Amino acid sequence: MILQNEIRENAREQGVPVSTIERDYAQNWLLKALSSLPLVLKGGTGIRKVYIGDYRFSDDLDFTLLEGVEKDELTNRIKSAVARARKESGINFSDDIEIQENENGFEVGVYFQIMQRGESRTKIKIDITNEENEKILLPLSVRRIIHPYTDTLEGKIRVYALEEIVAEKIRSLFQRTRPRDLYDIWYLWNRVQKKKVLEILPEKFKTKNVEMDIKDFERRKNDFKNAWESSLRHQLKALPEFEDVFSTVLREVGRMCIEMNREVILTGEIGALLHDIGKLHPDFVKSKSVEKTGQDIHAQIDKFLRPELIKFIKNTKFDITVGNEKSTIYNLITQHHEKDEKKIDNIVKLLKRCDQKDSTDDKGVVRKKQHLADTWIFSPFGYKKEKIDLVCLQKRFEDLEDTLIGLFKSYVSGTTSLPCFRESLMNTLKTSFSHALGETRIPSNDVTLWDHSYSTASLFKSLLAAEVYGAKIDPKKPQWRIFGICWNGIEFINRGEKIAEIKAREEIIEKIKMKLKKKFEDEIPIGNAIYEDTNGIYFTFPEVDIFKIKIKSPRELKEGSVSSAIIDEFKNNGYCLSSEDLIKKDENNDETWLIFNRNNKKYTIIKIQDDENHKSEYIVHANNASYKSKDLAKECAKEALEIIYKESDNDLWPFFILSRASATLTTISEELKFASEKRKIPKISPTLFVKKDDKEKEREEIDIESNFDMET
Repeated sequence: MILQNEIRENAREQGVPVSTIERDYAQNWLLKALSSLPLVLKGGTGIRKVYIGDYRFSDDLDFTLLEGVEKDELTNRIKSAVARARKESGINFSDDIEIQENENGFEVGVYFQIMQRGESRTKIKIDITNEENEKILLPLSVRRIIHPYTDTLEGKIRVYALEEIVAEKIRSLFQRTRPRDLYDIWYLWNRVQKKKVLEILPEKFKTKNVEMDIKDFERRKNDFKNAWESSLRHQLKALPEFEDVFSTVLREVGRMCIEMNREVILTGEIGALLHDIGKLHPDFVKSKSVEKTGQDIHAQIDKFLRPELIKFIKNTKFDITVGNEKSTIYNLITQHHEKDEKKIDNIVKLLKRCDQKDSTDDKGVVRKKQHLADTWIFSPFGYKKEKIDLVCLQKRFEDLEDTLIGLFKSYVSGTTSLPCFRESLMNTLKTSFSHALGETRIPSNDVTLWDHSYSTASLFKSLLAAEVYGAKIDPKKPQWRIFGICWNGIEFINRGEKIAEIKAREEIIEKIKMKLKKKFEDEIPIGNAIYEDTNGIYFTFPEVDIFKIKIKSPRELKEGSVSSAIIDEFKNNGYCLSSEDLIKKDENNDETWLIFNRNNKKYTIIKIQDDENHKSEYIVHANNASYKSKDLAKECAKEALEIIYKESDNDLWPFFILSRASATLTTISEELKFASEKRKIPKISPTLFVKKDDKEKEREEIDIESNFDMET
């Protein structure tokens, strides 16, 4: 056993209490003795003891059993291990061991003395999870126990992969309020293989039946804050600022919500792509012609799609669950024109609004129907492009059914992955839908069925991403943003001196755009690319600075200082206000209020409705704040920067744009104009330019740092 002076000196150097060093030292010898048991180490102790020697100290030992063991047998084996630790170390471990069964396994208390005298003892708590209560998903390691003391301890122990420890730490955030979990995720996230963590995270949550409720996590912010100092101060010398840690973890967790719900988002997108499949059928053209020789039943797919395809569409693999909201692809297709909104779920309402929004933006003013024998797809410039032949259209429809049955069968059986299914489906639909009309009337007959379906799906996809991120979308007033990844492509290409080099540079830009699509349409599905050229690519982007509040009394909304009731409602959604903040009515709308706080952040409170108890519901947009939208865009910018640096060998200098929140994507024009100005700056530093609202001329500028090693 080491001398007491060494313990005191270590405590002084580490800036922690002497008792922390005592426990840490005793834990090492106990771990060595326990290594012969069928246990695997995990948790914070696992991080410090075998992975990162100068990590924060930990009070408890956490294990998972690798085989079933009865309580009496486990007690005897732990007692033997404690006796062995006492003999090998010289530490006065007590024979008095406490062991209790609980719903997860066992809780063990081991006591020891080093510097204490008399009856005073220090407890090491050991939590042991039964094998049936925890599923180990990554290969275990056997690693040397890190022992930073002068006596000799040679021992190895089985331990979780660091990525699995982090995955369980993330899950713990949504099970309980422990500041150490928050700290561990903050410290380790950029030190682990994130892809491995994200691959096992859904199963970790499923095993314990835990939901990643980001709103609940935000509501517990003050609980984490109040316990921050008391929980961690004795475990490390320099405690980071709570606000920095929480905001970083919240940003990472928000992105994880999107990645964890990737299947839900992509499934919803598939439903949106198929929502107007009936418009490919000749009966749709007939029903919209001057002659009107048929009925418009394009949403009633049971009447014209093959039963085999209907069966696949109704398969449970195509169920969509977002929080408490549930829907199916079948519902999206068959109910998106339902006028009685009481009959449809909220997810269908979102698609319905996206469908209407895209139709409104595309159509403008429609003037006249076309004759059945003379129905044309026009070019955007008003020229006849392709005549609709009903016989050919029927053949395209039948061929599409054949192809879809094969694709659905392959995916439902598990032969094809969801990303592969999505890619094949999009290629198939693009080929077929590009020869049909989303709107047959002139002059809107320049919009093909593919144009309309893709645009609607892109809007819907971003709304689903916002929902899983924790935003509460009002189906009547959804909003989107545009995320732009920009560069000076012309200048990059012109730096090529030979034809082959110029061609290679063009191919580099195309490859970058392809990889960016893969990243943000599939891996982190925030939306879809809606515009691209040599100088950049632009994606639909979720507006996540939205939440709902309930006002119990109209008196709560009055001009002047913000009331305590509104402050509490904001607090429940993770936003901070105080009585010093001001609220006033919007001059342009009697049912809209504006809040201005001390940090120059503005919130818009828009009335939605009154419930049966006459309590008014409001949707809140965090306008100037753009907390979460900005944070998510920053994370996406980092991912994009790594792709661009890697593919261009650090020879292309990008910048990034986040548009203001808007009910339409026509804001793309102002983003393109802004990008054209910034593109003139040579070798621009990686910066995210955030548009706060339509009244602000200046944009917030955020520096983007990449983890990519440019020398490799």
